[in-house]
Amino acid sequence: MKHLQQITRSRATGSLAFLLLATPACGVDDLDSVAGSDNLEDVSEPRDGGLVPVPSLVWIEGLLTHGVGCAGPSTVFSDISLDRRSFYVIFFEMTLRNPPGAPVKTKNCVASVKLHVPSGWQASVKTVTTNGYVYLEELMTARQTTNYFVAGYPLDYTAELEFEGPIEQFYTHSDTSPAWSSVWSPCGKPAIFGINTTLTLNAVSNPDGVGFFNSTDVAGNFKKRFAIDWREC
Repeated sequence: MKHLQQITRSRATGSLAFLLLATPACGVDDLDSVAGSDNLEDVSEPRDGGLVPVPSLVWIEGLLTHGVGCAGPSTVFSDISLDRRSFYVIFFEMTLRNPPGAPVKTKNCVASVKLHVPSGWQASVKTVTTNGYVYLEELMTARQTTNYFVAGYPLDYTAELEFEGPIEQFYTHSDTSPAWSSVWSPCGKPAIFGINTTLTLNAVSNPDGVGFFNSTDVAGNFKKRFAIDWREC
């Protein structure tokens, strides 16, 4: 028997600043040093067979990752698309396994995305696609929790993906708008959009059972791809 369940919820909280401050420093100044462009002329889209500037649209200026599951440069790879409207993150050490160790294991990684938001516009996450691998023996569970928030603002959104053993599965899971419509950047202002991904492996009911969650040995690398949406405000 195998089981996969998706749970989503949104809520207003006061914990968003803590999520950024509880991890290594990641401010606007840091993101300014990440590869990006300060020239809106660089943002373009196909039109009539060619590329033309689209100066009024939201675009991604920079991206940083930090957390237990991506503690150093060698543990994660991230890239921004050529049109600067989407990005992806590949994790090399977001891996949980049992045994050995405590029966409940967890790791997280926060992606902090600096968005250019012109006057009259605001941005959110449009689509999130996750690729990974799970192997659980009976009575074991695994959960992927992803929290989306705009730094300094009280509204956030949490999505959860759950697995119950016995199961062995390579999985691809996507969430699309309007699910993310509750988390928008402030109108016409630059924003830091945060995505905190947490993996949990629970072997309390079978502490000697074998479990892998997004195992690099078996499945390659855990990958998340994000697309940014925008609207007039």
